[in-house]
Amino acid sequence: MVPEDVRKEMKAAAVRLAASVQFRNVGTVEFIFDVDTQNFYFLEVNTRLQVEHPVTESVTGLDLVECMLNIADGKTDHLFGASANTLAIR
Repeated sequence: MVPEDVRKEMKAAAVRLAASVQFRNVGTVEFIFDVDTQNFYFLEVNTRLQVEHPVTESVTGLDLVECMLNIADGKTDHLFGASANTLAIR
C-alpha cells in the first residue's frame, strides 16, 4: 500500500502539474510507486475521463460527466466540496 505521506506528495505533484499548464477539467495524473525505495515517478496525464472514473465518483460523490459539462459551461462551484483522493492500484 502507498503510505499516506506519499499519497499527499502525489496529490501535490498532480496539482502542481495541472496548475503549471492551466488545466481546468477532469483528468488523471498517473504515477508509478516503487515499494522498495518508497519513491514515486510520473507516468502520464490523461486529459479525458478514464474508464475507471466510477471509482473516483464513488469516493468523491461527484458525477464526473456532469462536472465536465459544468466546467465547460463555466460553473465550478460544485467542485469546492470535493476533498477526497482516489487511488486505484492495478
